[in-house]
Amino acid sequence: MTITVIASLQVREGAGEQLEELVAQAREHVLAEPGCARYDLQRHRKDPQRYVMIETWADRESLTAHGQAPAYTEFAEKSAGLLAAPPQLDFFEPIGGQVGQD
Repeated sequence: MTITVIASLQVREGAGEQLEELVAQAREHVLAEPGCARYDLQRHRKDPQRYVMIETWADRESLTAHGQAPAYTEFAEKSAGLLAAPPQLDFFEPIGGQVGQD
């Protein structure tokens, strides 16, 4: 069953462009990871310090492997100083016969 991750990110003032660049550098590598179907950064329209990362993974195993992959570990290390608070992570699964449900 697919898993969607929504990571809410609050960056320090003036750090948004750096975060966007880090995601751009990691995105190609993450999308090439087995099981990754989506890895998109979205910026809030009215608050430029607020972002969400929307990720979709084929299953728990691929998401777990992502957490140990170089693209993720490097991103996490480099982005830590850009964030005003730890990321808020929420995990979702499709219901009612939606696409991606086993």
